[in-house]
Amino acid sequence: MKEKKPIEFWKETVEWIHQSWMRKKGRKYPFMARDFKQLQLLRRYFTATEVMALWDSYLEASPFFGPKTGYLISGFWEERSILLESANFKNRLAMHEKRLGLNPAAATIGAVGLDKACKMGG
Repeated sequence: MKEKKPIEFWKETVEWIHQSWMRKKGRKYPFMARDFKQLQLLRRYFTATEVMALWDSYLEASPFFGPKTGYLISGFWEERSILLESANFKNRLAMHEKRLGLNPAAATIGAVGLDKACKMGG
């Protein structure tokens, strides 16, 4: 049986979602199995820091996304192309790269590119 490759910064990504949800809602994010699957799907197309920056943008866009999606990870996936264009995305991305000790100059928008990632179904 082929061993699964661990997802880089998986623990940090999940913990960031918990921490930011705690600041917004006063409790940890109520993860279910489907949430982890959707996060794994996101991580196929985006780096850990991109996912964290997108999540930050998602939570900050409360008047637009909150009532529509309930801040669920499934809603986060659906709105990814809009979130990539948000004003704070690049700033948040740089913050997370610095926090994790990564080289911002080496960062790219996901493994398959922005256009493909935005058009992916799911």
